[in-house]
Amino acid sequence: MRRLRFLQAILTLMVAFAFAGMGKVTAYAAGSDVYFIIGDDGNQRKDLSDVNGLSWDASSSTLTMDGYEGGAISIFSDNGLQEVKVLVKGENTIAFNGSIGFGLKNIKANFVGTGSLNIKILAEEHSGHVGMGWYIVDENVSEVEINGPTINFVNTDSQGFMTAMYVHKLELKSGKLYFEMSEIFTPIGTVAQNSPIMILSETYISGGTIVVKYLDGAEATDVFPVIYSRVNDDKVIGYIDNCVIVISGKENITSRVDMAGCWTRGRVEGYEVKKTCIGVWYPTDFSAQNLYLTIKHRASDNGLEFNFDYRTCENSLEDL
Repeated sequence: MRRLRFLQAILTLMVAFAFAGMGKVTAYAAGSDVYFIIGDDGNQRKDLSDVNGLSWDASSSTLTMDGYEGGAISIFSDNGLQEVKVLVKGENTIAFNGSIGFGLKNIKANFVGTGSLNIKILAEEHSGHVGMGWYIVDENVSEVEINGPTINFVNTDSQGFMTAMYVHKLELKSGKLYFEMSEIFTPIGTVAQNSPIMILSETYISGGTIVVKYLDGAEATDVFPVIYSRVNDDKVIGYIDNCVIVISGKENITSRVDMAGCWTRGRVEGYEVKKTCIGVWYPTDFSAQNLYLTIKHRASDNGLEFNFDYRTCENSLEDL
């Protein structure tokens, strides 16, 4: 009898610990390990109810941006990689002075919605600005998936991004990425046009549009690709498919820009840029126009005398 009671007690404790363990797991609901820093105050917060244009639902790990106009936004997790859905509604603007406009530390951000997000530099000096991602990416993972919204990385007149997106993994399914890039000064004293997108692990582009506008760069000695992978293995992981990449700027820059490339400490195989990916190089040194041309000749001129009628209309960069 004593042995039976002892076994019953052990079973009771096991059940109790099991339910206690279940309670501990459910206490960490989706998004409970995620916190934010808004602007330059450095305060960590989980409640965004006092921030105009932002709302946070921890139960579904959803950050909603609807008319936000303010400083930098950083999303953090100290408990492994956390997935956050960013629902973009209306027009939103981040204007920042620091190093990162939209920081992602151990976060996979899934951008959805039909709105737009402008990420704009306000600083007065070049200091290695990153528009989205994380600065010390070797220690902290940042991943981005875009399916719907438009994200614009906008320079001021005197500034440039070191790179606009600096992430481990990028997935572009639909939507638009627009980059304004200025020349930067490298540590060895040369002038370069850096890549708007720098990847440390994987790139999967299966739709959408990427537009890159080079604001200057006449003195640039180095011009890097639009999508630049900094891998240390023997192969780039990913593909570029079913998208349009538009490259605009002075002819001496656009003529040297590739859609994709890689940097490595050893030999590396490049991205598979599929035939369904369309690249458009649009040098702003020239005037691009539609030309409707009608050629006329008489039956008796043996095809040797022609008259031409034509009309033109201007093309915007968006139309191209």
